[in-house]
Amino acid sequence: MQNSSGIKKALSILSVLAFVCIIFYSTLHTGYESNKTSEKVALFIVNAISDIFNLPPVKLHSGLFSAVNTIVRKLAHFMEYFILCGLFYFAFRIFNASRSKAKLYSLISIISLACIDETVQSFVPGRDGKLTDILIDTSGALIALVIIRLFEIIASRKRQGVEKNH
Repeated sequence: MQNSSGIKKALSILSVLAFVCIIFYSTLHTGYESNKTSEKVALFIVNAISDIFNLPPVKLHSGLFSAVNTIVRKLAHFMEYFILCGLFYFAFRIFNASRSKAKLYSLISIISLACIDETVQSFVPGRDGKLTDILIDTSGALIALVIIRLFEIIASRKRQGVEKNH
């Protein structure tokens, strides 16, 4: 049993570190490279919507395309830190932090990494660190923690229901 616990701890640390590396790898791309990547995703989305609704194709640098591209970029921030917060939470829980402390430590970790991420971006050509991106990253973490809390409430109610039936 001890070996299983050690493996879980190692995997939790590795998953957090791997995800942080992915985020910072993306951070180090120039503004041009980063924008080209998000433009590919935005173009895929815009073309899919155009095909579904039988609409004319959207021009690459039109207002609609630019809006979708911005949404893609901001949603990427949100989702990266949403996922990372979940990984942090479960890692802290595996290391026996209480639920409330795991949530607090996760939030502190996310805010710290978001600040570091935006600071690093300010030194990358064509990128700048933005307070709004830190807020988006933090909101991703907060939503993750709300969802985790909802799952805890549901699990607690199920346990209480099982105990009443026995």
